[in-house]
Amino acid sequence: MLSDEDKSKSLVLKSGEELFFAPSSAVEARLKKSGYENDLAIQSTNHSDLTAGVYEGGFKVWEGAIDLCNYLDSSVQAEEIAEKSVLELGCGAGLPGIYAAKKNAKFVSFQDFNQSVLDCFTRTNVQLNSVNLDRCRFVAGDWVDCLQSFEGQKYDIVLTAETIYSEASFTKLHDIIDRTLADDGIVLIAAKLYYFGVGGSVPAFMDFVKRQGRLNVQDVWTSDTAVPRKILKLTRIR
Repeated sequence: MLSDEDKSKSLVLKSGEELFFAPSSAVEARLKKSGYENDLAIQSTNHSDLTAGVYEGGFKVWEGAIDLCNYLDSSVQAEEIAEKSVLELGCGAGLPGIYAAKKNAKFVSFQDFNQSVLDCFTRTNVQLNSVNLDRCRFVAGDWVDCLQSFEGQKYDIVLTAETIYSEASFTKLHDIIDRTLADDGIVLIAAKLYYFGVGGSVPAFMDFVKRQGRLNVQDVWTSDTAVPRKILKLTRIR
């Protein structure tokens, strides 16, 4: 049940469609009510966008997630989402997955490193957008640990944003995509061209994917900003 504290902010897509998400004040109140005030992830949010292995930036609405929502809204037909199974990896606010749910995806799984993010931000945002929780699943943990949770489950659409910021994560991300993607499924990855100071980049990730020889990868969208942002599309090699 949502309270008055959960009064939302909104992301207005280029088409005019709105997606709602809880403001930081509401998230903080919900964290305290849920007993997460001493969680290491919560402490990390006061000092950094992310702390590797502790907090992966889930309480922030990242630019890549906004790009991904706008791309889905402008370049993917609603019928390509309807009745499809969708997985959002590193979901944080969960806005791309929520967009898919609003376009009648069959069901959506939201995965984030931190349980506190899922409980106090993602789930709240799902409710703020009037998405039926019965059509959603929430899975917390590192991608390696989550593989067992997704065992036997294949997804038609896999979405993820701002998750290639470190080359150290490439193998884990590639593996969970490879294990969960349906034979004719698609993956959309939103990212900055380069992540200065942390080592990841779109060119490095594309090279990595090509070396694995399991997935096709192509650049399908580029921003017109000083530091370019990209969206990549991955499909299985036939």
